[in-house]
Amino acid sequence: MQRTLVVLLTVILAGPLVASCATRTAASAATPTVQLTEDFPEAVRAVLGSLSSAQALPLTQIKVVAYQQVSWSNACLELPQPQEVCAAVETPGWLIVLNAAGEQLEVHADGAGQNIRFR
Repeated sequence: MQRTLVVLLTVILAGPLVASCATRTAASAATPTVQLTEDFPEAVRAVLGSLSSAQALPLTQIKVVAYQQVSWSNACLELPQPQEVCAAVETPGWLIVLNAAGEQLEVHADGAGQNIRFR
């Protein structure tokens, strides 16, 4: 009798705990998360975050196709806005190619990813 009571209490108390663990595991598997890896330079991570926020696009839908360091010929990263005056100063930065939700984007960024321009 006492052994039956202990087993019954164990099942009653442990059941919700086991069920909640299974629920969390299923929820985690259903919602994949993508973290910005440390393998990307700071500017590339900044561009990914900026695009994700601006377009309300999950990082899972943004893929880095390529990136390379470049030296832009002006402070506008060679992508001036209409009526914008750009300082003719060599600006170190990055040329980044992304695929976002099936669309390929060319992005120009300065060295730190503070000035970002989409082509």
